[in-house]
Amino acid sequence: MNLKKLDTIKTPENWKKELLNQQINVSSEESNGRFIKIRKMKWAAVSLAIVVVCATGITVGASTSDSFREFLQGIFGIKKVQEVKLETTTNSEKTEECKTPEGEIKLSDNMEVVGRNETFILEYSKDDSENVKNVYSIKNNKLLSEQVNKFQGKYNNEAFSFDYVIRNKEICGFNYKGAVSEIFPIMKGRTIYAALYQEEKGKVVNEAIAEIDLDTNEIVKISNDKMICNFVMSPNGKTLLCNFRSKGYWAIFDLNSKTEKKFNKNLINGYATVDEISFVDDYHILTLGKPFTKEKTEYYSKYLINLKNGKVEKEFFSTQTDINFNHTYSFDKKVMTIENIIEGTKFKIKTNEKTIEPIGASEKYAMFNTGSNGIMYLINLEKKEWLKINIPVKSWENMNFYLMEKENKMLITFDKKAYIVDISDLGNMK
Repeated sequence: MNLKKLDTIKTPENWKKELLNQQINVSSEESNGRFIKIRKMKWAAVSLAIVVVCATGITVGASTSDSFREFLQGIFGIKKVQEVKLETTTNSEKTEECKTPEGEIKLSDNMEVVGRNETFILEYSKDDSENVKNVYSIKNNKLLSEQVNKFQGKYNNEAFSFDYVIRNKEICGFNYKGAVSEIFPIMKGRTIYAALYQEEKGKVVNEAIAEIDLDTNEIVKISNDKMICNFVMSPNGKTLLCNFRSKGYWAIFDLNSKTEKKFNKNLINGYATVDEISFVDDYHILTLGKPFTKEKTEYYSKYLINLKNGKVEKEFFSTQTDINFNHTYSFDKKVMTIENIIEGTKFKIKTNEKTIEPIGASEKYAMFNTGSNGIMYLINLEKKEWLKINIPVKSWENMNFYLMEKENKMLITFDKKAYIVDISDLGNMK
C-alpha cells in the first residue's frame, strides 16, 4: 500500500502560459502497464472552490450550458462525466447553516481529499486552517455531506476530544483537542484505535495505544505508556508499525495479541520515513534495503520483509524511478516501461514524447506529464490500461485533479465547478 498518496495533481507550470482552447484529441491503447511529537494535522491545502445549493440532489454550479463539462465528456465519454451533486444531511445545524438570502453557500477554498482510500473531502474554516468545518464524500456521483460526531474522554486524567465521521468501516478523526494525537482509520465493529498522550512542561512523557468503544465510551489502554513514536496502520487494521525515531528503531504492535516486537536496525532503518515503507499486506512490507552501484550510479535495493518472523523474504535491485513504492518506470526511445517489482510484471507504453514524468500517483493510478502542450497519460497500474489525453490549454490555474482509487473515480475541479469522472475502464474511454 502506498503510504504517501498525492491527493492533488497540480497543473504543470507549462500549461499555465496559454486561454482555453476547446480542441480535443483523445487516444487510448491496450497493453501488449518524532522524535518530534506531532498531531495528525491536515495535509497540503488545495485550491478548490465549489458553489452548492442547500437541497438534496441539486447540481453544483450552473445548470445551463457547460463548455468545460462538454470538454471533459469529449475526453472521457459522455456517460463518464458527472457534475458534482450535493446531498445534504437532515442535521438541523446544517439546515440552518444553509439558509442564506440567495439560497446558496460557497465553500471555502481550503479543502483536501483524505483517508486511507481517499474517502473523505475535508473543508477547513477560513479563520482556522486546522479546524475542519464540513466533511463530504462521493457516493453515486453525488457529493454527500457527512454527519459529524464528537467523542470526549480522559487519558491519565487528561481530557481530550475529537470529531469524526464514519463510512464503509473507515473512520476519519479530526479537530483533535487535548491528549489525543491520532485516530487510526480502520474500525472493528464499533471499536476504534487511538494514540493518547500526556505532556509535562510542553514535553510528551507518556503515550499509549487505546481501544475506544464508540457505543459505551469505554477507553481501554492496550499498550504501555512508552509508545512515544509515529505510527502506520496496516491495510486491514491488524498491526501498527511504530517508529521510535529518537531511539532509531521500528517495532510492530499486533492489535489482536496486544504485543510489541522490536526490529533490528539492519532490517528496517530506524530513521526511514513513512513514505519509505509500504505495506503489502498486514504482515509484509516493502522498505529501503542496502545501497548498490550500477554504471557508476548508486541506488538502494528494496526489502520484502515478513513482519511475523522479522526476516527479508526477497530483495529487489531496481534501477528505475519510483511511481509509488510498488511500481517503477523507465523511459527510453519514446517507450515508457512500468514494472510492478513485487509481481515482477512489466508493460510498455509507446509514445511520441521526448520526456515524460509522473505528476501524481495513488496505489492504483498514476498521472504523467510530457511537457508537450498539455499531453498527459492517465494509467491504471493494476489493469495495465492507459488513456492519452491532449489538453491544449491557456489558463489552468484553478484546475486540480484528485485520484480516488477506491471508487475508481477522479474528482476534477475547475474554477467554481467540480466534476466526478469514472476512470474504471480507461481502455474503452471514447
